[in-house]
Amino acid sequence: MPKVSVIMNCYNSDRFLKEAIDSIYAQTYENWEIVFWDNRSTDDSAAIAKSYDDRLRYFLADEFLPLYAARNKALEKARGEYIAFLDCDDEWLPEKLERQMKIFEEHSQIGFIYSNYYVVNRRRKAKKLYHRDIQPEGKILKSQCASYSIGLLTVIFRASLLNDVDEWFDISFKISGDLELFLRLLMLTDAYYIAEPLASYRIHGNNESLLHKEVIFGEYRYTASKFSSLYDSDNLDVRDAVNELAKAADIREAKLCLISGHASDAARLLKEHKNFNKDTKIMYYCSRLPGILSKVTYKILRKAYKVIFSIP
Repeated sequence: MPKVSVIMNCYNSDRFLKEAIDSIYAQTYENWEIVFWDNRSTDDSAAIAKSYDDRLRYFLADEFLPLYAARNKALEKARGEYIAFLDCDDEWLPEKLERQMKIFEEHSQIGFIYSNYYVVNRRRKAKKLYHRDIQPEGKILKSQCASYSIGLLTVIFRASLLNDVDEWFDISFKISGDLELFLRLLMLTDAYYIAEPLASYRIHGNNESLLHKEVIFGEYRYTASKFSSLYDSDNLDVRDAVNELAKAADIREAKLCLISGHASDAARLLKEHKNFNKDTKIMYYCSRLPGILSKVTYKILRKAYKVIFSIP
């Protein structure tokens, strides 16, 4: 039974922390360790973490670090052959690791696995599936650049992949550093998707990805520029990846513009992508409506089709 290192980065996360850690201890697959990186918390996070046995390895940062610098510090402490992640406000279902490790055992060419997951409210009284459609597997670099669908809390990959990239998490990122690293890993290996939900992502109002939506499309563009400079521009896979990332950035920014009432900016961003799929067609139609009507119409459609029009 190979060991799985579960990376938990913590900063003042005591509110849901015990539930998150308990969900790891409840795993039916038993060979794991938690690498718990405490980024100088001032609440009860340290006390909660230290209340567990030595399968949870607690590390206190010498100084507060940005998120992805802290994730790299935690990765340095990992001793497992496989790497997984769980943030302190999320949870795993009991069979997550067992399901994923069985796939690694049966498919030697697979280096990266992700799954569906639930989105729950803070009290877990309401939940919905994040993905309604089957997600891609195999060579998925291009599809993930076009429409990123990988939940960090569901991911597990072979730790040996980290030896084949020049850097781990790019510390300049604020929100989407996992996207950028995972895309680089997906250049190296095939991926496998499990359609059943294996984890729960908790919405509670302080999720970083929800608080800083405006940062994401800029980070997409930075990733596209970075890939253009790092990799052979004659490589069709890389070229396609860069183009899809740039397109995804425009579409994400256009969504935010529509929500904010800046229809003309949304129309400009969507002009080249309006026929990309049904979502962009509807968005472009809304952006061409006069004045406040564009914002109101889009909000109505967004509420009616909240899964389609959500901005993770």
